[in-house]
Amino acid sequence: MPMASPVYAPFGVGLEHTDPNDPYRFLGKSMSIIRLVLSPGISYRVTNSLSIGASFGWGLSFMGFNTRMRAPNDMVALTGALGEATKGLEIPIISELTLPAPWFGGGLSPYEDMGGLKFFAQDCLNTSYNLGFLWEPFKWCPSAVFIRAKPTPT
Repeated sequence: MPMASPVYAPFGVGLEHTDPNDPYRFLGKSMSIIRLVLSPGISYRVTNSLSIGASFGWGLSFMGFNTRMRAPNDMVALTGALGEATKGLEIPIISELTLPAPWFGGGLSPYEDMGGLKFFAQDCLNTSYNLGFLWEPFKWCPSAVFIRAKPTPT
């Protein structure tokens, strides 16, 4: 009856774009996702050709994201074009009462930063389980089936 206690990361990724002029900064200046799992398991050989196994996992999950945001659409481009065209424009009544020049505060370019988004999330304990069956009718032809339960937060 073999036993095991693995620690593994079923997924983990990270990226970072540090150049302020990098066009990929709008997809994420920095981002990371990781899940670490401690999963003690046990297996048992029922017959010479059939084995079963099970494990119970305790995991930690973390996710962080930092990005700049923009609004690349026609209306934003229009505000930028109107803002640029109305610099220094003085229409006596309109400029003083309703629309001071430049209109829309100068507008925005579609490639100009509008703001930013930062968040960090963590789940300090999530659980899962695995069940497995190994059938070897012939040594050269093993077949296996396993069930992995999705992690559930506790």
